[in-house]
Amino acid sequence: MFLTKLEFRMIFAIGCIIVGIGAGLNLMFVTNHTLGLSPFAFMCIANSVSESFYNAFIHMTGNILVAKLIPPNIETTMYALQAGLHNLSNLFLANWNTVAWNTWFKITEENIDNLWKLMVVKIVFSIFPIFLLCLIPTRA
Repeated sequence: MFLTKLEFRMIFAIGCIIVGIGAGLNLMFVTNHTLGLSPFAFMCIANSVSESFYNAFIHMTGNILVAKLIPPNIETTMYALQAGLHNLSNLFLANWNTVAWNTWFKITEENIDNLWKLMVVKIVFSIFPIFLLCLIPTRA
């Protein structure tokens, strides 16, 4: 219940920071710094924790924002539209985006030398939305 007292901006910022930490953990994995754990255990812990918090803080706050912004009596339609766009982005666009970034950084199954650069880009893009939080209105 402690999150009900926080503003949307703060919850979204916490989500961005958690996603940035998860991206940092991915960078640690790629550069072979697994804190003494086996690589499998490190990725299981890092990905499961960061993905769970990502879903909780980013997607749930998006649902709350949509629920607050849309007019009454069309919540179901808008939520269905949002869920459809979310599925489209996760199922189709994420795969296309992965191919595009791998091509840009020349990453293949045989050559993963530039993978750390891609992880740095992931960290930057994870943290970048914090700078756009001023565009979201406050409670006041």
